[in-house]
Amino acid sequence: MKIIVLMFVVMVLGACDGMIAHKKRYYFALTANGEKSRELLNFYFYKFNSNFNVDVLKFLPPDHHRSDDEVSTILMVPRMSEREGEDDGTLGWGQWRTCVKMSSFKTLLVSPHKMITKIHTMHLEFDVTRFTEWHYSDKLAEREQAESLFLHEIGHGFHLDHDPDKNAVMYENINDAKKNHQKYYDKVAKFLEE
Repeated sequence: MKIIVLMFVVMVLGACDGMIAHKKRYYFALTANGEKSRELLNFYFYKFNSNFNVDVLKFLPPDHHRSDDEVSTILMVPRMSEREGEDDGTLGWGQWRTCVKMSSFKTLLVSPHKMITKIHTMHLEFDVTRFTEWHYSDKLAEREQAESLFLHEIGHGFHLDHDPDKNAVMYENINDAKKNHQKYYDKVAKFLEE
């Protein structure tokens, strides 16, 4: 039986030119002004990860040994909306990144094959002043806006586009509308499973 299984695996590998592996675990390093925000962001990482069976979002220790193309980054920016000289209302920014690495491998019975590894990471920026004020606010609506901002920008890191539904986490503006978190987490789960 083991020989038959091995022959099947070899035949499958021989029939295709290569394999594609996806790395979708997000290891974050904080950049400028970030260390002060680690505790605050850990709260949102924990809340996000509680929707999955695995820690999707994790912070790296300062002495980590991962290559730069495997590390997601968070930049906490003071007065982010005023970067261009006038207040444009920007409170966050999120962008996905994909790095492709190619390697070769051999089996005993077939010629070398290519292994393509796609490493998914993201870069996030938050207005540290507004984000912190909302997070620690006495008003429930502002605390919900902080969570929506975090989820929205992380969503861009998971390849999610803006949604025209005002109740969607991925709606283009952070507004007072009650957000449909389940729809959002379903979309993220689908991306993680692909």
